[in-house]
Amino acid sequence: RRGHLFCLFFAEWLDVVIDSLGPTVPPHFFAWPRLPGFTTLLTCTLLEMSARPPPLLAEPLVQLSNQLLRCTHLHSVLVKIVFHRCSVHDVRAVSTTLNLMNSWMTALLHRLQEDRMRPADAAPLSQPLLRSTFDFAFFFRGMAVLFDSEHVQVLLKACEFLYRHFDLLPDHQADKMRTTMLRGCLTRLQLHWSAEVRSFFAHLLVLRLEQPCAWAVPRLPSEPAPAPVEPAIVRQFEAAAARLASLAVQALPAERAQERREQRGRPEQPDEGRQLQQLQPYAAAALALYEQLTAV
Repeated sequence: RRGHLFCLFFAEWLDVVIDSLGPTVPPHFFAWPRLPGFTTLLTCTLLEMSARPPPLLAEPLVQLSNQLLRCTHLHSVLVKIVFHRCSVHDVRAVSTTLNLMNSWMTALLHRLQEDRMRPADAAPLSQPLLRSTFDFAFFFRGMAVLFDSEHVQVLLKACEFLYRHFDLLPDHQADKMRTTMLRGCLTRLQLHWSAEVRSFFAHLLVLRLEQPCAWAVPRLPSEPAPAPVEPAIVRQFEAAAARLASLAVQALPAERAQERREQRGRPEQPDEGRQLQQLQPYAAAALALYEQLTAV
């Protein structure tokens, strides 16, 4: 069993190696597998992480995972481990998993920003965004499971995570994520009964999914402008917006009619109840929020 002492030893070992590299060699450009003992220590760490669900991971092990990602490109491996050990029905596990992934992706973003400022000869192996070896298909399936949940807190955490880190996706993979959202949950989350979910998802939709990746990120003069979203996907977003507007137009009269019936004390007829249920009572509020965000 590998406990706190093992994690502290491995983290200190990494620090010693990093200090020996000097300031001119970023630790994530170093060939760590060539060091004797690194593979063994890494294997033990991954086994320890996979042995328990994310909420039960010890704090030294969490800190060690962040230290490892400072030195390596193991994001895909660690994401798979925590996703496999997380249950979508356990809100605490989902929250801990996404918090872990948030810390990993935030550190990656900071590292990429530092690499952008390095001379070209000082960072010959620099990789833009998430590397091509990252298992995007697995990540998208995991996010789709979260967005299929009916629990408000799970949906809020999923929206927040994707909003924070959507710009790390390469353009081609971002289009796949957009397609996943369009086919799976866009309308359902736009018309969700929770106002918080509708608000979180509207911000994700308007300010991330419908925009080019990194459109709001400051760029160096030598860097190209963000690639536009594929026209076919833009048309799908436009069709979804038109569908939402149509539902809102149909729902408003039904809502007012329901209010009048309640004021008069007249009971609702069975066929009227079915009609009101089909007309999506939250469409008007969702449309107002969508138009407010797109107007900014």
